[in-house]
Amino acid sequence: MSAMTLVHFILTFVAISLISRGAEAWGPGMHLDLAIDLIGSVGIISPVIRELVKRYPQAFLYGSTSPDIIVGKKYAGYLHHCHNWRIGWLILHEAESDIQRSAAYGYLMHLAADVVAHNYYIPAKIIRSYNTKLLTHTYWEMRFDLGVPEKVWDELTKITEMEIKEFDDLLERVIRKTLFSFSTNKKIFSTILMLQKMHGLRASLAAYAKRSRFDLVEENRNHYRDLAVESAHDFFARPESAACLEVDPAGIAKLTYAKNLRRRIAEMTAKGIMSREQADRLVDLAKEALAVGIYRPDMALPDVMDVL
Repeated sequence: MSAMTLVHFILTFVAISLISRGAEAWGPGMHLDLAIDLIGSVGIISPVIRELVKRYPQAFLYGSTSPDIIVGKKYAGYLHHCHNWRIGWLILHEAESDIQRSAAYGYLMHLAADVVAHNYYIPAKIIRSYNTKLLTHTYWEMRFDLGVPEKVWDELTKITEMEIKEFDDLLERVIRKTLFSFSTNKKIFSTILMLQKMHGLRASLAAYAKRSRFDLVEENRNHYRDLAVESAHDFFARPESAACLEVDPAGIAKLTYAKNLRRRIAEMTAKGIMSREQADRLVDLAKEALAVGIYRPDMALPDVMDVL
């Protein structure tokens, strides 16, 4: 193994370790991609928000990555969980300047996009990988970010270098501290962004992805991205009544369902109680139901008895 290969291996390992602790849905590249798309579609945004985003687009982009600054957020409790509509609206309410308000709307856009990620994309992929112990939601986040256009990563470089102290101060005031202080969280998050930006690292991850039998073909990628764009657009067109507002952006219930179903499928196929064909059928049924139920949090979802 050459020195450069070793460096890439170490960085890949560090990136996977950090990302698995610091991000739970789309990676920062995907969120920025969606934010840039929204800025280019200002016609669908309500007038007041449109003016803020046009005046302070960099603040909006910065805000779109901010919910993932808080590492260990699952330990904060639901009411203080940063992937939470209550916290998102509180941040906007507490904003004292237009820069803070633009960034706060970026934060809310992040939540609207994560409704799709946490309640459909990640749960479906968790269930799909029932016959392996190697894949978690982190793998699929990284797979998605590998498809993010280069121009988005260029914007990411700018975001990581700029300091929007006003919004940092607002976040520190509003979001309850979790496992680390806000400054430590931000340093870790900046390291994640730096690692994801590096061309060598991305090339190494892409090479690994090509060898994996679990693929994310372009058609499927566009399907999930389109749904995330639709959710974000709906929010900014009608910020007080959008469908995503009725759904948990953290997707706690759907992720729990996916992990439990994955475990049960794995156990039952290993014991011969469920055939591979039945397992694959259940995976398909679960994905279909998750898609239909993105905005229906109380919808009943398939279980093992549906295929036995």
